[in-house]
Amino acid sequence: MDLDFLKEIGEAIKGTDIDSVEDFEKALVDKVKRLRLSVSDLDIQYDKGVATVMGVASDQATKEKVLLAVGNTKGVSKVKDSLVVGLTASQKAELRRSTTTRMGSKLAAAKAAADKAAEKARKEAKAKFDLESRRAAFKKELDARRQKGASIGVTYTVKKGDSLRKIAKKLYGNESKWKAIFEANQPMIKNADLIYPGQVLRIPKA
Repeated sequence: MDLDFLKEIGEAIKGTDIDSVEDFEKALVDKVKRLRLSVSDLDIQYDKGVATVMGVASDQATKEKVLLAVGNTKGVSKVKDSLVVGLTASQKAELRRSTTTRMGSKLAAAKAAADKAAEKARKEAKAKFDLESRRAAFKKELDARRQKGASIGVTYTVKKGDSLRKIAKKLYGNESKWKAIFEANQPMIKNADLIYPGQVLRIPKA
């Protein structure tokens, strides 16, 4: 779900000194975290206007909100989507079972070693589990895309003179459905009247 944006249009990042690409990447991550969206292992890489977003979102709607929050930032002209939707309950249970088995054998071996060796083994086991969890989530997402395509929402770029009511009238034929658009873009939009030309919005199904 790669998205294009207007580089000079969007919310400017304020209140922080940005002297390097690394500072800007950290500011983008902090912006998403302030929205309190359910996303883990979030990482953003920025290069010449292109922001690549990585991590695991709790659901598809959260994934879309994260991508739009990053894209609707001044200085970002394109967002590359490397986010995946989190594992299913059965997949999490299977990972926990396999991890328990691995941890059991590691801890049994660690009992015969020094405390320092045991601590190192636990850290290695955790790192391996985290890596396998991310790989499983990425594989699930890629398989789904290959089989039936990613289930993504529709986006709309705000034009001059637009309001949420006008957009609802244009897309749904009913301006009273503006609240659905407002809710679909929470918490990025704090005031229904404060949208601007060039801003990209999520448009939920009617």
